[in-house]
Amino acid sequence: MELKLTIEMVQQRNRAAGKHFFDHEWMQHFGTVIETQLLDNLCFVTSEQDRGARLSDGSLCQVWDGERRYTVRCFNPRTSEIETVGEFGQYKTLPEAVAAARKHGA
Repeated sequence: MELKLTIEMVQQRNRAAGKHFFDHEWMQHFGTVIETQLLDNLCFVTSEQDRGARLSDGSLCQVWDGERRYTVRCFNPRTSEIETVGEFGQYKTLPEAVAAARKHGA
């Protein structure tokens, strides 16, 4: 019987492979929250908060008007990388993103 992967196991494998997706600094920079557990198809959903970027003139540029958006991610067990499915911040709601994650690869 094959062991079912968890998001915690994926985090460990990603770090052990020298990848940095789950590094605290990167997650904090993007305001990333892991919203779901790992689905059977190895996908999960994250959300990111648009905190904007300071431009050289000091003004703040925000892509999503400060909103939290949702992104579908998928774990590649061969490389231990986390791949973005679709576009970064593609979904406005968590239910939309979860539905898309469940359909990936189906």
